[in-house]
Amino acid sequence: MTEKEICALLTLNRISYFHAKNIGAYRQLFDSYQGILSDAANRELAGHSSAGKRLSELIAKEKNRFDSRYELAQAQQHTIDLIAYDDDAYPPLLREIADPPLLLYKKGPLSLTDSPCIAVVGSRHASWYAREQAERFGRGLSEAGVTIVSGFARGVDTSAHTGALRGKGKTIAVFGCGIDRIYPRENKNLSAILEREGALVSEYSLGEGPRPYHFPRRNRIIAGMAQGVLIVEASRKSGSLITAHCALSEGRTVYAIPGKVDFYGAEGSNRLLKDGAVLVQTVADICEDMGFVAALPQYSSKRDQASALGRRILTQIRGKKEQSFDELWECGLTDTVGMLQSELTKLELSGRIKKNMQGRYTVQRHKDKYMV
Repeated sequence: MTEKEICALLTLNRISYFHAKNIGAYRQLFDSYQGILSDAANRELAGHSSAGKRLSELIAKEKNRFDSRYELAQAQQHTIDLIAYDDDAYPPLLREIADPPLLLYKKGPLSLTDSPCIAVVGSRHASWYAREQAERFGRGLSEAGVTIVSGFARGVDTSAHTGALRGKGKTIAVFGCGIDRIYPRENKNLSAILEREGALVSEYSLGEGPRPYHFPRRNRIIAGMAQGVLIVEASRKSGSLITAHCALSEGRTVYAIPGKVDFYGAEGSNRLLKDGAVLVQTVADICEDMGFVAALPQYSSKRDQASALGRRILTQIRGKKEQSFDELWECGLTDTVGMLQSELTKLELSGRIKKNMQGRYTVQRHKDKYMV
């Protein structure tokens, strides 16, 4: 893409009407991104309809007030990558949402395409328990090779990023402002670490401040980049519920950690569980559900070895929908019939699997007691 086309894209990216799936028609009609910004295009749009006139006014406004060449120079000076929708570096899952961003600003060495992602989000006014769980899941998933995506907000988001950095360091912060604006300010040190070890991402221009209407838009990116979204703790009006709804609308899995039934701060996340979100208690719950079992850490104690066998059994049953004892034995999951029988009994007693009338085992979701 030429420098002039990049500058035109920087300008168009500031107009909320445009996203990657609707701009193609305009680009084809006017030959290029520069063409969309031309005076001829402006006149044609203005004469087409009232909506076209409004769009032409928005384009003219951004052309007059936004210096795209200066923006490009600033990005280059501060080693900020500009990732267009059709670039190989653009997150593949984000391409699939209804309104993917035209352009992403990224700072930091972490690729947005190399590993599976799980979003971990929750309340800004998180309880001590929620912060602890966010850090635990962030670290555990990171150790399993999963990239943690979150929104850099105080509370759950900050804890999730911190946990991931204490694992293998794979975490992406999606900003509701320009990535050169640190918000909240108390996360300045965290931002510096992410610039060195993770990634800061935003669709907003450099210098753009954190405005209330930015954050619901940001949440669609958090959900869009991830294969699933974990809600750690959320009240009925929590912004993290927007992320959950974005995930559901795009066919992504929503997970939730149960909170105290009488705690107002967990009313939203508990409601998600009533409405069908996947209840999780351990990192293994998410890894198994997403098929990340091969990435789970290995453990040496007898208890952990038994859990590892249980996970292999669950994966085998889930892959075939149902399995008989003989079919499981033939898979070579363990060396002895007694160990297989013992582990199947434990899984039944825990409610993780169920034997049907034909004597075949099926997986029952949400009740895994294996610890990671």
